[in-house]
Amino acid sequence: MADVNLPMFLSSNRLHFSPDPGIQSEVQKNPFIFLGPRNSMSYPLHQNFFTGDVVMVMVLGSKSFSLFHPNEGSNLHPLGGLGSVIYAADGLQPDLWATPKLRHARGWKGVLKAGEALYLPGNYVHQFQNEDLGPNIGLKFWAGGKAYVCPDWDCALVDGKADGFVSKKRNDDDVTLSIADYREIHQYDSEIIEEVRVRCSEGGGCKTLDR
Repeated sequence: MADVNLPMFLSSNRLHFSPDPGIQSEVQKNPFIFLGPRNSMSYPLHQNFFTGDVVMVMVLGSKSFSLFHPNEGSNLHPLGGLGSVIYAADGLQPDLWATPKLRHARGWKGVLKAGEALYLPGNYVHQFQNEDLGPNIGLKFWAGGKAYVCPDWDCALVDGKADGFVSKKRNDDDVTLSIADYREIHQYDSEIIEEVRVRCSEGGGCKTLDR
């Protein structure tokens, strides 16, 4: 995995500097590794309980995907679930007899191939399915800009501290980032997080995500 390149915009993943303990516990797991054979999937159509944005980077093989705006949820036959909302509808192999409201839903589907990345707004309903005969490997990153960290008060502290930290490995000509560099840039920095927590307290509270 050391030679895998990531989209450069992940170099400014502000979620790493959030003072929210729940967010910290999630982003410190980055990346999540998804590995499976053809026609396998980790989850059916669902909506994450943690609403940070998602970047899926395909390392090997390919994944088909379907995405729906959260407003389409009522057309996808929600089932509930533990932590996440699960849907009976299948965006990849629709069954309009079993899930008739699906005919009214509008969404997107496609195929994510090795070397490609997909950005997914965190509250979107989605599913992925492995497609290649050989191993299929994808890396999922929780991601977010400063809006996930700062409320309405000025985010100068986050920008100043985080940008200097992030820029250690960035060059203006770079278009990708190695996993090793990503980890070095986003190493757990308690000093920055504590300063953001203090600033949040002084400014009227920190931004949190639904969980």
